[in-house]
Amino acid sequence: MGRLGLSISKLASIKRKTASRFSALTRTATSTSTRENKGIKSDQGQGSSNNVNIMHTNNIAADLEVDASSNPKVEAPAAADMTMLIAAMVGEKTPPSMTPEREVAMATVAEKAPITAERLVRTDLETKLPKPYMPRAMVAADADYVNGTWGHKHNNMSVLQQHCAFFDLDGDGIIYPWETYRGFRSLGFNIIACLIFMFLIHGAMSYATSPSWLPSLFFAIHITNIHRAKHGSDSSTYDTEGRFIPANLENIFSKYARTVPDKLTLKELWHMTEANRNAFDFFGWIASKFEWGVLYVLARNDEGYLSKEAVRCCFDGSLFEYCARVRKGSGKKAD
Repeated sequence: MGRLGLSISKLASIKRKTASRFSALTRTATSTSTRENKGIKSDQGQGSSNNVNIMHTNNIAADLEVDASSNPKVEAPAAADMTMLIAAMVGEKTPPSMTPEREVAMATVAEKAPITAERLVRTDLETKLPKPYMPRAMVAADADYVNGTWGHKHNNMSVLQQHCAFFDLDGDGIIYPWETYRGFRSLGFNIIACLIFMFLIHGAMSYATSPSWLPSLFFAIHITNIHRAKHGSDSSTYDTEGRFIPANLENIFSKYARTVPDKLTLKELWHMTEANRNAFDFFGWIASKFEWGVLYVLARNDEGYLSKEAVRCCFDGSLFEYCARVRKGSGKKAD
């Protein structure tokens, strides 16, 4: 009490004021409750009492602020101190945010699990990005681009569908092997690499996305069903329906970007894919390393780093559009 700068007489005056207010508010709440419905349940009555307590607490806070402003000798209490004082005066319990139980419930590191301290997750995202845990259906958002890639058209497709749409050259919703080949050529990959990518991608994804039980004779990939081709041992930035989860993108870099924040080295990429491995998911292990390896070759900068911005743009496919546009504008030819 002494460090709050309030004299005993001042506190006594505030208590008298608030006691009378509380009594009046209680009588008002009781009479209103009786008039509205005599059959109100006990838990609703408790809710009315809680509302009165909230109003009562607000009035006390106002008195404290007025007293501090009217008397320069009285030091304005800190927010935490004032909260504790008010709670004690009206007989309320300590707010949940102040309790040790609350701190434990929100902890992201467990002492007996050293890996949780080694791979940290972001705890400040809600101050920069609304609902970072909520999957975005059509936009690849992060803390720096809350509305996704500027100028990129989603065409009412999921983020995963947008990622693949670059290779649908005629826009019919079906990607054929020769379209995949031409798409990678436009990104600057050589003939041998493009042929390998074509066989691997269509061999792995064609039947999974087929609209029927019969396989496609041309190994076509149907963009509508591309979510069926999602494999395990990945970063989980796409959910099982092809939506984009911003928090999982941010956690890739908070966990593994040790050299430069928001950038990954090739070694850090390897560690990430190793950490994401699911038990006995041999296909997922290979597919994950293949995808991130191709992305690293395509989008790394001159210093050998893969930036978070490049990764985010890869998820919605805008990276492919940008790279193809740059190469076309520069007149470069693939080797």
